[in-house]
Amino acid sequence: GKAANYTYIRDLGAGHLPWGTFSYGRTPDGAPFVHCHARVEAQGIAQPAGGHLFPADCMVEGEPKIDLCGLPDIDLVQMRDAETLHSVFEVEEGSRDRNTEALFVRVRPNEDVTHAVEAACRAAGITDADIAPSLGSLNAPALTGAGRDRRALAHVGMEALAFTGTVRGGRAALDVIAVDEAGNPHEGRLARGLGPVCV
Repeated sequence: GKAANYTYIRDLGAGHLPWGTFSYGRTPDGAPFVHCHARVEAQGIAQPAGGHLFPADCMVEGEPKIDLCGLPDIDLVQMRDAETLHSVFEVEEGSRDRNTEALFVRVRPNEDVTHAVEAACRAAGITDADIAPSLGSLNAPALTGAGRDRRALAHVGMEALAFTGTVRGGRAALDVIAVDEAGNPHEGRLARGLGPVCV
């Protein structure tokens, strides 16, 4: 009696993926699983778009270039989530982040991403950090541009193709490339307190 889908499912045919961001983990039965958001160029669309790629339906031809950032003591497992009705990656119970130079942060629905990153850094005693490319989804975020103009996006469940940024003196600055339900890209810096997570 519930549904949590918030995006169109489209078959764009053959195309090109200029870049993307992914998390790598496994299913509960141990099979490898990739959660990927990417920029897409294809004949089925007029301009480059982006969104979530379903692993079983997206076959790659050739040898893609992949940059990895890994934490050896973190084990990501795809688990059913009662709150969002999606299967999401969680850090498996029993695995711990023993690396004092890096953190893996899972931000919950409706938490502000900027505040969550700052809180995680404070808890770990980190004042300065670089944020590796990450992915997720946002609910109607507000973005600021180079002139500090703020624009509110009314889209719910925007797929974030990439979060990047820094923490300096305990204060985070996060840039995002996100797409709306139609796959149209929106870029900017997340306004503090106005970047709530969807899933």
